[in-house]
Formats: sequence, C-alpha cells, structure tokens
Amino acid sequence: MGFKNLKTLDLQSNNIATIKEGTFTKLSNLTTLYLQNNKISRIEKVMFQDLHSLQYLYLGANNISTIKHGIFMGLKNLKTLNLGANSISTIKHGIFMGLKNLKTMYLQDNKISRIEEVVFQDLRSLQDLYLGANNISTIKHGVFMGLKNLKSLDLNGNNISTMKQGIFNGLSNLTTLDLGHNNIATIKEGTFTKLSNLTTLYLQENKISSIEEEMFQDLHSLQYLNLDGNKISTMKQGIFNGLSKLTTM
Repeated sequence: MGFKNLKTLDLQSNNIATIKEGTFTKLSNLTTLYLQNNKISRIEKVMFQDLHSLQYLYLGANNISTIKHGIFMGLKNLKTLNLGANSISTIKHGIFMGLKNLKTMYLQDNKISRIEEVVFQDLRSLQDLYLGANNISTIKHGVFMGLKNLKSLDLNGNNISTMKQGIFNGLSNLTTLDLGHNNIATIKEGTFTKLSNLTTLYLQENKISSIEEEMFQDLHSLQYLNLDGNKISTMKQGIFNGLSKLTTM
C-alpha cells in the first residue's frame, strides 16, 4: 500500500486469515486500524513495525491464540488495544513491551487461565483493563505491578475462588473494581488494602458466606457496593465502619 497520508484503515468483518509481511509498510501516518471480526489466527512480529503513529488497534473477534514477545514493540503512541473475543489462553511476560502510552486494553471473552507475574509492568499509562469472561481462577502476587494509573479493572465472569492478601497493592488510583460472577467464597483481610480511591466495587453473584470485620476498612471513598446473589449468612458488627461515603448497596 502506498497511501502515506492515510489516517484510518477499516478492514473489519471480512474473511482475512493472513496478513503478510509488508502489508502496512509506509503507512506512517495511520492512527486507526480496524481488523476485528476476521479470521486472523497469527500476528507476525513485523506486522505493525512501521505503524509509528498508530493510536487505535482493533483485533477483537478473531482466532488469535498466541501473542509473541515484543509484537507491539514499535507502537509507542498506541492508546487503545482491543484483543477481546479471541482464543488467548496465556498472557506471557514481555508481550506488551513498548506500549508506554496505552490507556485502554480489552482482553475480555478469551480463554485466559494464566497471567504471568509483572506482565503489565510496562503499561504505566493504562487506565482501563478488561479481563472479564475468561477462565482466570487465581491471581498471582505482582500481576498488576506497575499499573499505578489504572482506574478501572474488570474481572467479571471468571473462575476466581480466593482473593489473596495484597493482590491489588499498587493500584492506588483504582476507582472501579468488578469481581462479580466469580466463585469467590473467601476474601482475606487485607485484600482491598490501599485502594483508598475505590468508589465502585462489584462482588455480586459469588459464593461469599461471611464478611470479615475489617474487609472494607480501607475503602474510605467507596460509594457503591454490590453484594447481591451471594450466600451471606453472617455479618459482623461494624463491618461497614469507615464507609462514610457509601450511598448504594
């Protein structure tokens, strides 16, 4: 292609299975690329290397199962990356290297069961992360390390059963956390420590039977708390102490 002044390229909803090396060469001014709803199964390492101005990349609803290390390395201006509705099972360390200006990432509706530690550490500008409707059962310590600007984290519709202490440490700017529709039975003391800016917390449709006395003690900014559809039989006295801004429950 020789359209050097092209800003937007829309190739969505076709039957594209393969994108050959050099397809996007010389599209140095391209800012938006739509490739969703095709049949793409592989992303070659050099596929996007010339798209230095790209800000929005949509790869959702394809057949992508694996993302290679450093595949997005040259996309330093990328703001939105959509990889939702694919067949990705593992998020490996290094695949998001170089995306220092990324603000929104969609990884929902995949088959993700494993996320390696510090996999998001290069995404220091990220504000919204969508991981809903996957097969995540465990969140390791350090998975969200480096996401100091994250505001919204969606983990709705996974298989998470236990919330470990300190897994959200470092997410000091988080305002919305969605843990609804999981298998959470136990939330350990300290799980929500340091989430002082959290305003919205979804815990509906889990298997929570009891609420520990100090579970919410650090959530001083919380305004909305959803605990619908759980198995709560016991609520200790004073569990909502400190939630002075809570308006909806």
